[in-house]
Amino acid sequence: MLSEKELQKLRRRLEEERDRLRKHIADLGEMLRLEDREIGSAEDDADIAARTISYDGLLALMESERETLAEVETALQAMEEGTYGRCVSCGREIEPARLEARPYARRCIVCQEREALV
Repeated sequence: MLSEKELQKLRRRLEEERDRLRKHIADLGEMLRLEDREIGSAEDDADIAARTISYDGLLALMESERETLAEVETALQAMEEGTYGRCVSCGREIEPARLEARPYARRCIVCQEREALV
């Protein structure tokens, strides 16, 4: 079981990560708006293709960051509810080393490996 000190340290890390992700998502949104304006103004097909690839890459990155933000917010909610650190699959405690490496982990290593095989 996590000590109160460990839990507070993980909460601070999650809050910092949440803030970083929110800012990055907003920055990506601004970049997408700029790219969107530029796509139609390119001079030739190669320019249009390059801008479209850039735009698609930004969209993919934004989606990935949104997914991570959702995981971070879920972890913070679990802290509020007192369920943080418990595997959502088996109910056992998630190893502290795993939470240290990935504070928003929702599954223990065994269940995560099992999930990856499916």
